[in-house]
Amino acid sequence: MKTAGSVSASVAASIALWVGLGSTAPAGAQSERRETARAELAKAIARAKSWKADAQLVSIVGQSVDAAGRADNNSRDEFGGWQYVFHSPSAKAGTGIGLYAGGLTAMPDFVGASFDIQVTARGQQPLPATFLDSDKAAAAAIAAGLDTKKGPMQMFVESLKGLPEDSLRWNLTTGGDTYVVSATSGKFLLRIPAGL
Repeated sequence: MKTAGSVSASVAASIALWVGLGSTAPAGAQSERRETARAELAKAIARAKSWKADAQLVSIVGQSVDAAGRADNNSRDEFGGWQYVFHSPSAKAGTGIGLYAGGLTAMPDFVGASFDIQVTARGQQPLPATFLDSDKAAAAAIAAGLDTKKGPMQMFVESLKGLPEDSLRWNLTTGGDTYVVSATSGKFLLRIPAGL
């Protein structure tokens, strides 16, 4: 069974994976365009399916998310919008599709055994089409005490096997405690103290 600490470590590791990657944003950024995680989901899925036909969405990461659960999809910052992480079981590899400067950008492939092991060992499952959008998750976390004045919010959604209750979860933080919200019902589940 996964503990609160292991879930928090999973969130930190996944966000660190994204921050460690490099990507060049398309030229010609436009004005800010704040959107929820689901706003460009269909385009990201189509792009991933052109990479591998069996690509499965396993997580979504949002950096610099506002209190309304929206990230800037026109950001010139390569980690300012939403990033969609896909896994291909047949290729045993993954890829990321990010939204930067108003366009979809493919991140470097997470190739080989290391990414496949991360997905399978952690028990990541494909996200169902019906997962709760980021605006509703942000509202639930803020109602439970998440302080968005501490800094930009980071959000991460995934579905893991072996959790004691609702396995489809949004994890939200502003650099301190992590607030966990069901991505099925929108119910606040738990607060994970910083450092666990």
